[in-house]
Amino acid sequence: MTIRSITPQLRTTDLAKTLHFYTQVLGLIETFRFQDFYAGVATGTGTGRQEIHLKQVDERDVSIDAVRRDGHLHLYFDVADVDAFASRLVAAGVVLVQPPHETAWGIREITFEDDQGHTLYAGEPRS
Repeated sequence: MTIRSITPQLRTTDLAKTLHFYTQVLGLIETFRFQDFYAGVATGTGTGRQEIHLKQVDERDVSIDAVRRDGHLHLYFDVADVDAFASRLVAAGVVLVQPPHETAWGIREITFEDDQGHTLYAGEPRS
């Protein structure tokens, strides 16, 4: 058996707003939509594509507060230029929880939240 990919699922109380965040703000591509409660977004097409599924729910994701409180994350994005990525987010109105900074383990990263409050990190390795 070979696992070919892993797809996380985030819950949202407003699918249209969350799709806008992931496509227009982060620059992902909408790959599918099933009725009006489930959709996928991805980094691109073809080999190496990474996908996230979004599911419409009635109540806010219960993990959001625990993740925020305990310093965990919902998703981590490996980006080519974290400073440029941070600038793009700020220009789009996203408030950074942590601005670009160096970690003890050699990553330059930022922390921000999506439209639902999911904790997201983005970073790039430092050589």
